[in-house]
Amino acid sequence: MKVNRTYTMELRTLELLARKKNKSLIVNLAVRQYLKDELEFSLGDIPTRNVLAALTSRDDVPDHLILLIKLHLTQ
Repeated sequence: MKVNRTYTMELRTLELLARKKNKSLIVNLAVRQYLKDELEFSLGDIPTRNVLAALTSRDDVPDHLILLIKLHLTQ
């Protein structure tokens, strides 16, 4: 099913879009790609301090590394 919606866009974006034949398809694909990328998890997006804190609660991290991580987090 298709539904008409009106959204505000930058003029430059509309100028670029005006050159294309199937504007609805392009916008639909772009929104789907944006949402797909938004839902994907990336470890690189998590702050380092949060990753280090999470490592301290794991059982498979050696004790000497946990001590170093805790030292780092307290500084």
